[in-house]
Amino acid sequence: MSTTIQASPFATLRGDWPARETVPSLIPAVAEDLYVGDCWIEQVVLVNIGGASQTVTIKDKQATPREVLSAVIVNPGDPPLILGLAGRFMPGGINWVAGDGVSIVGYVRWRYQP
Repeated sequence: MSTTIQASPFATLRGDWPARETVPSLIPAVAEDLYVGDCWIEQVVLVNIGGASQTVTIKDKQATPREVLSAVIVNPGDPPLILGLAGRFMPGGINWVAGDGVSIVGYVRWRYQP
């Protein structure tokens, strides 16, 4: 499974560095790179559409990856988990993974320097 990435219209509204965002997608059970290259993560939205609690991990891609979300539990029926990360630096890029690959819908927006 491959997550679709698109240009974010948010970037043109602010006139800042370009932004990219995922199309809301199921987060796979096998770790997937969303972006390769230094970037700044701005927002994460997670929703559990399944029937059981699931974990989500999002980390950067530096030599020793550091997690921005570490095995966060997302419960079915809970409101969306919306995280404003205020441009947390992600050296090397963004990588994500979820428990079963069919329960967590995720969205991420980030900026990068052209």
